[in-house]
Amino acid sequence: MARRVGAERRKGFRGRSGPWPLSPLLVGFLVVVGRAEGGQVAPIPRLESPLLIASSGVTQSAILVRDACQEIHLGCGLWPTVRAEDLEGGCDSCRGQPNYGALLIVVGSAPAQEGTGKDPVRAEIDRLTALVETAKRSFIPAVVGLFDRSDAAESGGCDRIAEALAPLADLVIALDGACADVEPIVQERGIPLVRFSAPGDLGDLLRQLFDLPAVF
Repeated sequence: MARRVGAERRKGFRGRSGPWPLSPLLVGFLVVVGRAEGGQVAPIPRLESPLLIASSGVTQSAILVRDACQEIHLGCGLWPTVRAEDLEGGCDSCRGQPNYGALLIVVGSAPAQEGTGKDPVRAEIDRLTALVETAKRSFIPAVVGLFDRSDAAESGGCDRIAEALAPLADLVIALDGACADVEPIVQERGIPLVRFSAPGDLGDLLRQLFDLPAVF
């Protein structure tokens, strides 16, 4: 079946004409919500596949996410270095998926590049901020994922990247003990935060967020 192409669609993302439906109640996970100015609390979005997995800096957690997707039969594309212009420019290079339904940014460290004189953390923040803005223009939920333990992300700017991206997210999911604590940020803005205690729980969390049947 051919996909409808309209003015609201952005190449690389599946366009929407309005907000997404609510996710069903998450079972077995701690959901933290605050209230933004005016008392509003953003709902947890129901995510739609396929999922585009991006990442900041160097992290093996993006592979963890891809493997979890495969285990629950969730369509996804792993593209750690994707830039906003990659998707805005067309879909020939969209890693096998013509239209993505959700974006997950896995936050990792950005090691210094010796001799360049550039701030790699700032560069990653700029790249991923533009990517999130591209998603939002097509009403695509942007999820920020914090999966690297703090002791594995020392001095790599993981906390700076997380603190810059969390206010832009529609949802934050975080492993206990992750490299940054963004709970005060998301509570102040009414952004939902879902915590999980072990990497092995990620598959079940994604299954519920995408409203997929259990895999036995």
